[in-house]
Amino acid sequence: LHDLLTPGGGLAIVGDTCTLWGGDAPWQLAVVDVIRRWLGEQRRAGSGVNAVSHEPWEQMFPASPFGGYELFHQEITRAWDIDGIIGNLYSTSFCSPHVLGDRRSGFERDLRDTLLAIHPDNVFPEQVELEAFLMMKPL
Repeated sequence: LHDLLTPGGGLAIVGDTCTLWGGDAPWQLAVVDVIRRWLGEQRRAGSGVNAVSHEPWEQMFPASPFGGYELFHQEITRAWDIDGIIGNLYSTSFCSPHVLGDRRSGFERDLRDTLLAIHPDNVFPEQVELEAFLMMKPL
């Protein structure tokens, strides 16, 4: 991306540090338990298992042509409902409809029952840390 920018141009990479798989709220732990019940103990990645990790951004950017970055944090509370949680899971490689196959409807029923037992109001709050990495191409 560095080569695509004009001198003085910038790049922002924005995301959050939260995943439904890695949270520690009781409802998030329950989501992982349901996934494991239906798909096994090891986190999947499509037809395989999740074994790939990447170097942290904080280590990658200083070695890039940008040479450095500024990092901004913002904490927010995000509220999920069950349909949002299911939609999020179905967009992942570890719990997609393809991975679930003909177990999909049973999985959904189990997940809904499990989550409503924890939060009958269908509101699942999550503390989220948003991160923005900002980098500039020198003039």
